[in-house]
This record gives sequence, structure tokens and C-alpha cells, in this order.
Amino acid sequence: MAALAATAPGAEYRAFHERFIADSLPEDLHYLRRSERYRLESLLPGARTLLLFAYPYRFPGVEKKLRRARYKIARYAWQKDYHELLKRKLGKLLVEFSLSGRAVTDSAPFAERYWARRAGLGKIGRSGMLMDAQFGSYFLIATLVLTDALKTPPPPQAADPASDIASLCGECRLCVEACPTGALNGDSTMDAARCISFRTIESRADVASLPPPIRRHNWIFGCDICQQVCPWNKSVFAAEEFNAEHPLADQLAQGVLPESRSKLRGSVFHRRGVTKLQQNIAAVGIAASGK
Repeated sequence: MAALAATAPGAEYRAFHERFIADSLPEDLHYLRRSERYRLESLLPGARTLLLFAYPYRFPGVEKKLRRARYKIARYAWQKDYHELLKRKLGKLLVEFSLSGRAVTDSAPFAERYWARRAGLGKIGRSGMLMDAQFGSYFLIATLVLTDALKTPPPPQAADPASDIASLCGECRLCVEACPTGALNGDSTMDAARCISFRTIESRADVASLPPPIRRHNWIFGCDICQQVCPWNKSVFAAEEFNAEHPLADQLAQGVLPESRSKLRGSVFHRRGVTKLQQNIAAVGIAASGK
């Protein structure tokens, strides 16, 4: 956990974000244009303190299932819907410590990676992922935005992504070289339209209709390739007692789809629905056949 006084995001973040949405933001990510992420007051009037938490999600049991899976699913998606899971955990903290505020995950217009970096939870790697010495990049960020004025340490001195990359990655470019679609630029930025995670989750386009370089892979929901090859993640595992695995993930990894979207409730697959999953599985089959 890290604590930080609630202030407006710095000018360097705003410039970076505005450059991203101007240069390479696909239409299906239009919600990232919302200017509310620059104003904590839009999340919670009177916000004074941020408490940021890292929730690790790489588990040995899931690794074993991934090795025998017919189709690949991003590791975070094997858990029960983290939006609900983390909000419940944070809600309990509000009650236990008599705090007033709002629990926030990435479903709200909040620059969680920026704030986590400013609070000292990690540094930005070449892939654009936030890296931590203990958890690598396999962790989710959850935040309590509080109206309580808690005593917080001064934030670490701000550094630009280039400095983070130099200290974390050095000359290593494994993530850039391993990305099968060439989505990573190597400077912590990416071409989102080429990203497998975007194409298999956020994009409304049928993956099978895309050019072969963007669809020839075995991932049907998300992608962990840039994380898998990262040396920081080589031996990173979370304790099994934190595992809240959803049984549906193992079924989908074998290509077994539920008969209706309602069966996807409680998982991150629910928002995308059965049709999108069907399209993703079909696209993998088309790519395997060489079409």
C-alpha cells in the first residue's frame, strides 16, 4: 500500500495522455478521452488522500492450467471479476478504519497507473507496464479516494518514463521483440490498435476480419506475451490464499463456451459476452489453418 495527497495530475501526465489520445487511440477506446481523469473532484468532491494498493494475480495453479490450455487467456482474467472483488475488499477497509471515501478500480476515469507510480508502487517499464520488485508487472491497482486528510509521506521525486526504463530495463528489449503484432514502441508507448489485448477484449471488430499479423496468435482474451518474457516476472508468484479463481476461465481455455451471457456473470468475460468470445476462438482457428 502507498499513500499520497490528492492533487491534480502533473503536467507531464496530461501531456503524455493527450499525445496518446491524439496519435493512436482507436475509436473503441474513446472513453479514455474523458477529461474527468484530470480532476479528482469529479470522482469524489472533497478528495484529500489517495490510498493505493497492489493486488498480485499470478498463481502457480493457474500456470499449470495455462500450460495445458488449448487457448490462452490473460492471467488476470482467471480471477473472479476484479472490479467487484477489489471494491469489496476496499469497502471493508473503509468500514474497518472508519474512513470516508470511494473505492476505485479501472472502471472509473482515474489515472491509476500514474498515481501508483507517483506514490512509489513501481516504475514504468519499456512495455508501458508498471513494475514492482516483488510482483513484477503481475498486479492490479486498486485505490481508495478519501475525503479524510491522512498524514502522507512526501511522494518520491518525479522521473520521466525514460529514466524508469533506463533503471529497470537497461538495454533489454525482450518485450518489444516478443510482441507478435509489433504493438510496442519500446519507449513505454504502444500502438493500441495492434495490441492483442485490445483486439480480443475492447475492440468491437471481429478479429477474423483483421490482417493476418494481428490475428495469428493463440490468445482469445487478453495477452501476457510482453509480461511472460520480462526478466522481472521470471519467478514472481502470488500466495495461493489470495486466489479467487473463476471456474469459467478453465472451461473457456479449453474452448467450451456457456450457452448464454448470464453464465459469464462474476467474471471479466461478462462485459464482452459470448459472441465476442466465439469470434475470438473462431479467429484462432482460421489463423491456425493458414487462412
